[in-house]
Amino acid sequence: MKKNPQNSIPPSFTGIKKLLLIMKLSLILVFFTVLQVSANVYSQTSVTLNMKDKPIREVLKSIEQQTEIRFFFSDDLLAMNDLIEIKADNENIISVLDDLFLKSPLTYKAYENNLIVIVPRNLMQQKRITGLITDKAGAPVAGANVRATGTAVGVISGADGRYTIEVPNDAKSLTFTFVGMEPQVIEIGTQTQINVTMAESAIGLEEIVVVGYGTQRKSDITGSVVSVSNEQITSQPVNNIFESLQGKAAGVDITTTLRPGTVGGISIRGARSLTASNSPLYVVDGIPIMSQSGIETLNEQDIESVEILKDASATAIYGSRGANGVVLVTTKRGTEGRLSLNYSGSISNQKMIWRSEYMDVAQYIEFERWGAYNASPTTRAPGSAPTLASDATIPYFTSDATAWTNFQKGWVGSTWDPSQIQTFDWMGQVTQPNFTQEHTLSASGGTKTMRAYGSIGYLNNQGTTKGQEYQRYTVSTKAELTPREWITFGVGVN
Repeated sequence: MKKNPQNSIPPSFTGIKKLLLIMKLSLILVFFTVLQVSANVYSQTSVTLNMKDKPIREVLKSIEQQTEIRFFFSDDLLAMNDLIEIKADNENIISVLDDLFLKSPLTYKAYENNLIVIVPRNLMQQKRITGLITDKAGAPVAGANVRATGTAVGVISGADGRYTIEVPNDAKSLTFTFVGMEPQVIEIGTQTQINVTMAESAIGLEEIVVVGYGTQRKSDITGSVVSVSNEQITSQPVNNIFESLQGKAAGVDITTTLRPGTVGGISIRGARSLTASNSPLYVVDGIPIMSQSGIETLNEQDIESVEILKDASATAIYGSRGANGVVLVTTKRGTEGRLSLNYSGSISNQKMIWRSEYMDVAQYIEFERWGAYNASPTTRAPGSAPTLASDATIPYFTSDATAWTNFQKGWVGSTWDPSQIQTFDWMGQVTQPNFTQEHTLSASGGTKTMRAYGSIGYLNNQGTTKGQEYQRYTVSTKAELTPREWITFGVGVN
């Protein structure tokens, strides 16, 4: 028998398509495993064939026409289109199939009810691996996912943490995953038993957030707390904390103002009252601030984190003052270690992109002429055919001597020329490009018993409207003394 393959796997046959094919064929094998019997069932079946340069699928179709056997295979198996040559004179079906797939990447598996499944050869070459999955305490991990890396072949560990998986011979490793635990990838090699000890994932679970009662692990509290770190706050140049929180806190509506030196508003889970204040309570390093204007005096570079408590259970410690939510601000403190000196600075530019469109002098004069004409069409000229005599009767032009003198410049002889009148850009006179610069110099250090932090900052925001320049100078110092493990003294000035 000769095989003349003409259809090869195209270069575009991606890994995804291979994965889908393996999934299909794995499902087929699992479904029919309970029906598997030996090839002796087919010992009484014979076929006669004489085919040349025919696809494998046509050869199988010819066998189905001669016998009661039915073949089951996926249309995604491109090797089914390989051209072969085969001759058989009343030969046993098993012998014919062995000859047919001798040099093919495909093979077959016979089941009762005259059903034969065609699968890739490497899928049939499997080995069994067993093992036990436990946590660090030695307790079995039930429901852990065990998968042959890079394939769809996988199982789930039982209630006792044990698993059994059959993987292809060419599988290199097993991947173990479980919710809340670090995934592990273990090389198979020659092992037939692989026991795994899984460790808890530290991502997100050990993160410390500030709440009204002190600090807690993020995994111990609900989604009623939103935490924003210093890296998120200082990721872009801003003028105050509110601007840095925009878009980073779910369920929190934040508005800012364009006037430098002013803060906008913050609404946690919508408005709670039609007449009373909807502003949350602000707490800086454990000290409540009665007015949100105090937040503006904080240098965002000095802030360690901001936590927003959003529901009643999270704000119970603050009583009725926390009914609209609580914004907890934690500032930086000294850290143990060598003295570190840090500088942070930024320069940014702002300009007004959208401005209201205003009429120029010529448009405004024509507008007033038509208004006067509509009020008295018998005594005044229309706006499209003006006259100096008609303009002299319009109070908008003559009420101010300086404006009337400037207006008459447009009458050159007896011809109206609006280009002779100067147009004054009032909006341009009060707006300007805004350059903002911010500089912060900080120092931190300490020992096991004493730690200190200090910073000085300067902010200059010129504003987009003239006369609104805002400058802010900040100084922050903090010191902590821990003479014993059970007591700490601290002092801080902002």
